[in-house]
Amino acid sequence: MQPSARLLLGALLSAVTLTSAGAAHDLKAPLQPFLSHQRSAYGHLHKDNVTSAERPSGGIVRRVDEMDKPGGDSREYRTITLKNQLEAVLASDMNEEFGTMALRVKAGSFQDPDELPGLAHLLEHLVHHLSVPTDKHPYSVYKHLSIIGGDNDAFTVAEGTFFQFQVPKKHMQDALKRFADMFIMKEHVFTDETIKSEITAVNNDFNAFLQNEKWRVPHMTKVAANHQHPHSRFDPGNRASLDKGISKVRKALVGFFNQFYSANAIKLSLIGPFPLDKLQKWVVQYFSPIPNRQIPLTHSYPVTPYEFGTLGIRYDVVPALKDVNRMLLYFPYTPEGIVVPGAPPRNFKESKPEQYILSLINYRGPGSLSRVLIERGWATRLEAKLTEESGDLCEASDDLAAFKIEIRLTRNFCEASGERAVDSELELFFHFLHLMRREGSDLERFTTLANEKRAQWDEAPGDDAEKIVESLFHFPPPRTMSGPSLLDKWSPEDISFMLDRVLTPDNIIAIVASKTLFSEKSRTQKQWKTEQWYKIVYRGTNISSELKARWRSPPAVDKRLKLPGPNPFTAGEMVKIKGKGEGDTSPKRSLYKLTHRFVELIVQRSYYDVSGAVLVVLTLPELGSGSREQFMVDLYIKLITDRMDETTYMASKTGIDSSIEFDMVENHILIKFSRIAGQNIQRLLQSYLETMKRIWEEYGSTRLSTELQERFEYVRLNTLEKKLNKQRSALAQKLAHKSMDEVLSGYSFSRHVEFLLSEATPTAIADLVGSVLARIDITVFASGNWNDKEAKRMAQLVSDVLGSDALEADEKPTRQSIQIPLGQRGVVVSRQGVSRASGFEIFLQVGHFPGKADTTMAKNVLLQQLTELVTRLAFM
Repeated sequence: MQPSARLLLGALLSAVTLTSAGAAHDLKAPLQPFLSHQRSAYGHLHKDNVTSAERPSGGIVRRVDEMDKPGGDSREYRTITLKNQLEAVLASDMNEEFGTMALRVKAGSFQDPDELPGLAHLLEHLVHHLSVPTDKHPYSVYKHLSIIGGDNDAFTVAEGTFFQFQVPKKHMQDALKRFADMFIMKEHVFTDETIKSEITAVNNDFNAFLQNEKWRVPHMTKVAANHQHPHSRFDPGNRASLDKGISKVRKALVGFFNQFYSANAIKLSLIGPFPLDKLQKWVVQYFSPIPNRQIPLTHSYPVTPYEFGTLGIRYDVVPALKDVNRMLLYFPYTPEGIVVPGAPPRNFKESKPEQYILSLINYRGPGSLSRVLIERGWATRLEAKLTEESGDLCEASDDLAAFKIEIRLTRNFCEASGERAVDSELELFFHFLHLMRREGSDLERFTTLANEKRAQWDEAPGDDAEKIVESLFHFPPPRTMSGPSLLDKWSPEDISFMLDRVLTPDNIIAIVASKTLFSEKSRTQKQWKTEQWYKIVYRGTNISSELKARWRSPPAVDKRLKLPGPNPFTAGEMVKIKGKGEGDTSPKRSLYKLTHRFVELIVQRSYYDVSGAVLVVLTLPELGSGSREQFMVDLYIKLITDRMDETTYMASKTGIDSSIEFDMVENHILIKFSRIAGQNIQRLLQSYLETMKRIWEEYGSTRLSTELQERFEYVRLNTLEKKLNKQRSALAQKLAHKSMDEVLSGYSFSRHVEFLLSEATPTAIADLVGSVLARIDITVFASGNWNDKEAKRMAQLVSDVLGSDALEADEKPTRQSIQIPLGQRGVVVSRQGVSRASGFEIFLQVGHFPGKADTTMAKNVLLQQLTELVTRLAFM
C-alpha cells in the first residue's frame, strides 16, 4: 500500500546559527521582527543548548520532556524509551477530538528474501488486517476501526513498514491496546486461508500500480541498479512472486517477523486528547510486552545500490497506458555518508545541501531553467525534488536517495523535434548546473532560503504522527521535529561536493517516456526489450563519452540562463503572524463574509490556527452553462495563471499558497489565498488584479507583440492538451462521473475542445472580458487570523483596481449546478466496455435555506459539518 494523505500538517519557526570554516553566520537579525514573540514558546533550538530531563520511572529507562516546536503548537511533548528499548514520542493535545498513532518498524522490502520478493509487503497486510479477534471485539483492528468511526493505513518502503490509525477519543485506549497486540507474534493467525487472501490483496495492489505510469516508469531505475543489491528487486510483490507454496511462505513470514519486528527497531508516535501521564501509562502497559531481539538498526548490504559516478545511462520507454511525455532525471547517492577515497565520509543530515540546490533548479522566474524550456516550446513544467519526498525510487532508506528532476515535454517537442532533441534538452540542464558551479554558493541566498523554510514550517500546529516517527530514527529529541525541516548549517563545501560528484553526466539515469517520440517503426529494432514485472517496453543506451565530456564542461553557458535574485516577498518584515490575545483561554477560528458593505460572522470553531485564509469571489453576469463565453473566461484565467507563475512561486516560498480559477457552474472567478496571514497576501491580491487588468488591455490592443502572441498560443495549446489527456485518462479508467458531470451541469467537452481548436483568439477574449468585468459582485471570505477590517480593505482593493460596478438584478447567475425538478430523482448510467470494476455516485441536491439568504460559503460550511456528523454517527 502507498502512504495515505497526511493526518496533520507540521510547522516550526526558530532562529539558527550557521557556521562555515570556523566562522559563525547568525540569521537571527533578519528574522527578529517576527521571532521575538515566539521565543518563550520553545527557547533555543540547538541540542547543545537544551538541558533534557531524563527521569526514568516505572517501565521506562529514559524520558525527555523538551521538544523544539513552533509558537503555534499548543501540544505538550514527552519522549520515552521503554525497558525493551522501544522509543515513543507522546503529544498531549487537549483540543483534539481524535487520537492518532503511527509506528514504524525498521525493516521493509530491502529485507525481502531473494526467493520471495514482496514478503515485507505481504507481512504488512497480515499484521494490519489479521490481529487476533477477542470475545469483546470479534474483528481485526482493521475492521474494528472502521466500525467505531476510525481510520487506518499501512504501507511498506525500502527499510521501513509503517502502521497508523486515528480513532475517536473515547475509543483510543482500547484501540491502542489492540494495536499493540498486532506486534506480539501469534503464529496461529497465519492460516492457509488468510495467507492466500492477503496474497490476493497484494496482487490487487500491484495491479493498481500497473494502471499508473507514475509507478511504472520510475521502476526503470531498478533495471540500472547493482543486481546484488536489494534495490534491484521487485519490491511490491504479486501472486507470481509470492505464491510459492503456503508452508514455505508461512515459514518465511514467521521468520521475517521474528527477525525484524523487534522492540529496539520500532519507533512510535502518539497524539491524543489526554494528559501525558495517561498516554505514557498506556504505552508502557501495552507496548512493553513486545520482545527486544536487539537487531542492528543499520542494515548492511554486500554492495552499493549503484556504481556511483559510473552511470551515464539513458532509458527510452514506451508508456503502456497513455502518452505521458515525460523526462525523468535521477542522480543517486547515499544520504547517510558518501565515501571518497582518502577523505572522511560526508554526511549531509545537518547541512542539507540538497535543499539549496533544489531551490535554484525549481526557480521559475526570468532566466530560470524552467522558463527557458517553456519559452523554447520544449516543456510545460519542470519540478525537482528528492526521491524520499516523491514516493518513488526508494523511500525511507539509509542506503539510497536521489535527486529527481521531472520535465513534462510538450507534444509539439515530441512530434517535431525527434529523438536527438532529447540530448539538446539534457545539455541545457547541464548548462544550468555549470552556471551554479561557476557562480558558487551564496550565503545571502541561503539565508533567504532558511527564512522561507522557517516561515513555511511555522504555519500549523505541529507535525503529524507519521512524520514524527520517521524523523525519530534520525533526530533524537528535542530536534525530532525541527531537525528534518530547518536549515541551520551553512556548508558551501557540501554544496560544491553535490554539484561536482553527484549532479554529473557520469551519475545520471535519464528516463524518457513517450509514445509520440518513439515511433512504432523504431520499436521493431532489436535493442528494445520488455521488463519482467511491469512489462515496460524499453531500450537502454550508455550516454557517449563525447556527450558527457561536453555536458560536464560546456565551452559556454546558454546566455538566457540566470540564477534567481532576491525574493520580493521576503523583503523587510517577511511574515506577520498574529498569535492568541492576552488572557485568551478559549481560542477561536472565525470565518467572515464580506459583500461590498456588510460583514457577517458565519462560523466560529474552538481551535487555534496561526494561519489564515482568504477567498475572493468575483461573481460574473449569467453567461450560459457550457457557452462559448464561459470557455473564453476559462482561457483568460489560464492566461492569468501563466503570467502570475513566477510571482506565485516566490510567494509560496514565504508560506503563501494562492490560485485563481473559474467556476463554470457558479459563474465565479475565485482567487484563493491560504496558510500564513500577513500584508503579503494583500500585495499578492493586488498583483492578481493588476495582471487581470493588464492582460485584457494588452490583448485588446490593435498591435499584439510577437511575444504575447506566442504566449497566448502556448497557453491555448497547453490547455487543449490537458483537456485531451484528461479525456484519455477518464476513458482508460472508465470513470462514470465524467458523463454525469456533462449531463447534469450542461458542460460539453466536445464544444470546449472545438472552441480551443478554432475559436480562441486574443481579441475575442479581450472584448468579452472587458464587458464581463465591467459589472461584477465582489465577495471576500476571510478566516483564521483575518478580521472584518482587513476583509473590507481587500474588497475595496478589488473595486479600486478593476473599477467594476455591481451586477444588476437581471444579470445575476441562476447558480443551479444540478437541475433536477424538486422531489424527483435523476439517474445517469454510463457503460464503457467491459470492466472488472464498477461504481456509483449519489448526489443530494440542496436548495435554499428556509428564511435565509443564499450564502454559498455559509451553506458549504454547515453542510460539511453535517456530513462529518452523519459519518461519525453512522460508524459509532
